[in-house]
Amino acid sequence: KEAQTAGVKNVRALVAEGEPGEVIVKDIIPHVEPDVLIIGSEAKRGIRRHFGSQAAYMAKYSPISVLVIR
Repeated sequence: KEAQTAGVKNVRALVAEGEPGEVIVKDIIPHVEPDVLIIGSEAKRGIRRHFGSQAAYMAKYSPISVLVIR
């Protein structure tokens, strides 16, 4: 509703199950065919930092441009 109020004309909601990065890159992007993927990322500390993140996965494997916002 916020996007439509801001003037975005084509708004769709999709629900999927699985690892977010993999589902978005392999299922959602080919289905929706967006121009750009905008995702949020939170800084990880300690051991969590060494296992990567969903944002890093999407930035690396996405077939379209990715904008990561911290």
